Amino acid sequence: NMMKEIEDSKKLELKEIKIGSSNSVCEYLIPCTLYTYRRKDKNIRFTTKCDYTKNVIDSVKSYRTDVGFITMEIDDPDIICTKMQDHELVIIYSPENQEMEKDVDIKDLASMGFIMGPEESGIRKVIEKTFEANGVPFEDVNVHMELGSMEAIKTSVMENHGISIVPYATAKKELFTGTLKSKKIDGLNLKCDICLIYLKDHKYDDHIQKFILYM
Repeated sequence: NMMKEIEDSKKLELKEIKIGSSNSVCEYLIPCTLYTYRRKDKNIRFTTKCDYTKNVIDSVKSYRTDVGFITMEIDDPDIICTKMQDHELVIIYSPENQEMEKDVDIKDLASMGFIMGPEESGIRKVIEKTFEANGVPFEDVNVHMELGSMEAIKTSVMENHGISIVPYATAKKELFTGTLKSKKIDGLNLKCDICLIYLKDHKYDDHIQKFILYM
């Protein structure tokens, strides 16, 4: 029994941090960050859940996750929202799409068939605000399809079923290999905010507070 207790005492006591994250951040940005943090503190075990921005906010407020990463700034009295960085968005289209090779402005863009994420998506909200800020009501945007994942959106665009606006990090491989193309529109500033969110008045355990401070 004594030998077993000695062996058990050598084992690391893993402390869990539950993270909710919007899909594009969860799949393409967070994994390397968490790996880097674990090299610094091997006692931490991360549990991540990918979801839409609205659901990530709800999960933090209902204590299902400790912290969240979302793609837009929010104003909520119960939550501290800290902007981490800007993240570039890009217009993507198939190399077979001849219309996108012409000179187009934002009104032309709105008339083309768009493939969007669902309304709960933070990126979708950013796209809606971008069109409206440039004088195009979102109801005038020709939305062909709403798809539930970034990979589904990219695949549909590659098949020339429409165009889309996505975070650069999600499409940089396809843009590099040429299976997708991107285009800049004069005067159109396409960016989203990567934000860390957590509860304002909640007393977090020390290991979670350290992670928040590190981020």
